[in-house]
Amino acid sequence: MSEHNIEYVRERMIELEKEARAYELAHRCMAMKKKKRKSFWVILLSYFQR
Repeated sequence: MSEHNIEYVRERMIELEKEARAYELAHRCMAMKKKKRKSFWVILLSYFQR
């Protein structure tokens, strides 16, 4: 029973690590998109100011 529990916990830890990694990647991707959007607006504004 205890061995089974250890195995279960190990599997859960691996799953959580994968989820955390995926979340981090998604968060980074969103941050990149926001930066890109900001630079896009800067380009538009500078274009109109010309």
